[in-house]
Amino acid sequence: LASAVIPTNAPLGEGIFDGCSGLMQVTLPENMTKVPNYMFRGCKSLRSIDLPDALTAIGQAAFRNCSDLQEFNIPENVTTISSEALRGCSGLEYLVIPDKVTRISDYTLEGAGIETLVIGAGVTNFATKNNVPAGLKEFVVSEQNTTYAAYDGVLYNKEMTTILYVPYGLDRHIEIAEGVTQINGEFYLRKKFTGVSLPKSLTYISASEFTYCEALEYVSVHEDNTFYASLDGILYTKDYTQFHTIPKKLRILFF
Repeated sequence: LASAVIPTNAPLGEGIFDGCSGLMQVTLPENMTKVPNYMFRGCKSLRSIDLPDALTAIGQAAFRNCSDLQEFNIPENVTTISSEALRGCSGLEYLVIPDKVTRISDYTLEGAGIETLVIGAGVTNFATKNNVPAGLKEFVVSEQNTTYAAYDGVLYNKEMTTILYVPYGLDRHIEIAEGVTQINGEFYLRKKFTGVSLPKSLTYISASEFTYCEALEYVSVHEDNTFYASLDGILYTKDYTQFHTIPKKLRILFF
């Protein structure tokens, strides 16, 4: 089965195309309000799909392991995206969560190829554990969102005083937002970012924070920070009497 047209008011049960690995094209009825659970799971040849404007819900694992899916535009009336809905969609690089969605459940995006994730105004509960794609490079958050914010690709609380998630795929310099006071494990195993600028407000960084940051070339600190200082890419205590971090790339030169 390479293509299918679903007629208006057709009864849609769970998993009706489950495992149809050859399905490449499907036309959905305009009055469809929910993509049932497992409907397109394992449809590995499906590259794009036009979801109807009437849609309000995407069911559990509805598009799981649609590995060729490259374009996926979620209609603005969608309020619910269930667990595992896009899990394993490794070809999908960009996704916008619309403003009416309030929760991104566990495993919804795990294994997806998403590099840029845009979070809409309504999201108040984003389960980052077992959910954020491993290759994600940046978060973008609506300014109208009252729970989350993004700065330089990193996810924060709305006030930008707490780092919530540093994407594993972020592969450039990062500037940490002014207002953050502690960094304690948020950079663990972030192996791709190349540099970090720390704010004036920072008062604590865990001793091993950047130990496994293999691409790290330099650390810089705001000159008015009263706890830390930097020189030639190396992080020190403010009085320069103790090393805190010698970046991995610089360590090769020192030792």
